[in-house]
Amino acid sequence: MGLRNNKVKEATSAGRRSSALSLEDSDDDSKLVEFNGGVFKVKTGCCGLDPTTGRGKQIHLAQMLCLPFIPIMALIIQNAVNMISVLQYQYEMQETISQNLIRAIEHLGISMVFGEEYFGRGDLDHNSYLSFVTNDALGQDFLNASKSFAYWIKDRYQMLQHEYPWYSNITRRRKEIVNRVKIEPDFGKATEYFYAMLGYLDSLQKIQYEIRGKIENTILSEVGSSNSHVVVGIALLVVVLIISPVIIILVRKVTRTLQAFTETLQYKTYELRYEKKRSDMLLYQMLPPTVAQQLKQRKQVSAETYESVTIYFSDIVGFTEMASESTPMQVSKMARLEAALTVISLLNALYRMFDSRIELYDVYKIETIGDAYMVASGVPQRSQGKDHAAEVASMALDLLHATENFVVPHMPGERLQIRIGIHTGPVVAGVVGTKMPRYTLFGETVNITSKMEATGLPFKIHITAATKEALDRAGGFIMKLRGEMEIRVHFNKDSSVGGAMETFWLIGKHGKLPDRRVDSDKEEVIDVMAENPHTNALRKERQKQKEQASQKQSTLSRAMESIKGHLTG
Repeated sequence: MGLRNNKVKEATSAGRRSSALSLEDSDDDSKLVEFNGGVFKVKTGCCGLDPTTGRGKQIHLAQMLCLPFIPIMALIIQNAVNMISVLQYQYEMQETISQNLIRAIEHLGISMVFGEEYFGRGDLDHNSYLSFVTNDALGQDFLNASKSFAYWIKDRYQMLQHEYPWYSNITRRRKEIVNRVKIEPDFGKATEYFYAMLGYLDSLQKIQYEIRGKIENTILSEVGSSNSHVVVGIALLVVVLIISPVIIILVRKVTRTLQAFTETLQYKTYELRYEKKRSDMLLYQMLPPTVAQQLKQRKQVSAETYESVTIYFSDIVGFTEMASESTPMQVSKMARLEAALTVISLLNALYRMFDSRIELYDVYKIETIGDAYMVASGVPQRSQGKDHAAEVASMALDLLHATENFVVPHMPGERLQIRIGIHTGPVVAGVVGTKMPRYTLFGETVNITSKMEATGLPFKIHITAATKEALDRAGGFIMKLRGEMEIRVHFNKDSSVGGAMETFWLIGKHGKLPDRRVDSDKEEVIDVMAENPHTNALRKERQKQKEQASQKQSTLSRAMESIKGHLTG
């Protein structure tokens, strides 16, 4: 039984570790549930908050309230930044174009003066010629620079060249001056060139005014568009502020629903884990953990042969007479039923005492049939470093001593007497049945142990020579020869084997029996018959007690404030 409980604890611990791993491996960016050392945590929101705590609730509510305002404020800020950048760009472009046009007109005007001098005198000196070429080139450069700012400015210059009637004449006269062709002085040509250039410069100045006006209109249009976007954003912000109470109510409802769902999920997880642990514990009490794991995995459990196993049998002497005395036929049917329940309570109390004792030894409880109690050592785990015969012998002495002090509840004056038989030998162990599978032992060793118990005496431990040899090797046990007993083992109706067998009494052990206690650091084994502490009814009861305590605390606080008010008044 002790071996079984150790395996149960190991199996349940492994189950919990696998559950924790499966939940942790399924974690992703939207981590909702995780187990950390058995602690249940729920995290939501962009900061991974726990909405079950007070601070988590407040921060989660603040997040839900701020989220609608963030995109609106971002839209307003973006429009304002765009408007400022557009205004700055348009202003810089206007100033640059205006300055280029003014400089172009200025340099072309200076070149016009030298051109008029050329046609009036017929030639230019060297310095005048250089001044003409320099100012004409600078004027053309500034004019070309103005064209590169926008395609529509270039189109406007091309339109001027096609529409101005004297533009070809200006171009021809300019080439003559650049080539320094020797001509006769002609005041008519000079006057014609002067007025042609004067008209061209006036047209350039008009283009400058057109460009300025168009840029100003563009700036006003961009400002109006940006202002409309800002107004829309502000209007949306105002609407959100107006309906914010509705948003707050909806957010609070959503938050409360999420918190209620989280709490329910938390308790359901606790309840499921507790039920799984309890079902596994019950399964591991019925079958060895290794066998139970194979059955859960739908594997075939094959029978195993053990060369040396020690088996323990015990029963209550005179149990049939005790049961008949407790349920006399003369009484009513209801009284007999109550007396039968009393007998069952007696067996339950006795076997609970046995079960608690055998947990301290490396043994495994096979089964109980009526008042018969069967235990073995060396199965299902083969003994490693321990003598299974010594374990069963120590356990038998402990149970015998405990039975001497056991009080029959409904018959205080009667002493409970048990017979114990022990034998060591080979067995075959396996699982029998599919509806209610049981782990049991087969072989001659089982039958001999049963005969040893049946031929024993009250308050005596009857052992065979094989067990005595094993205990002699272990050392420390006191045994006494009983003599030769005729032991006949029946295998079926037609065949049986038997003969004289030397048997012994196990009297005791040198010194005191070691005080074996359960390690305090071992995990506490849950009661499979206990109610789940995480059920909905118990959870509501705890919540009700918590609310009542909170109401009492608030009432006490109000009373203290009232007393302080009277004292200060």
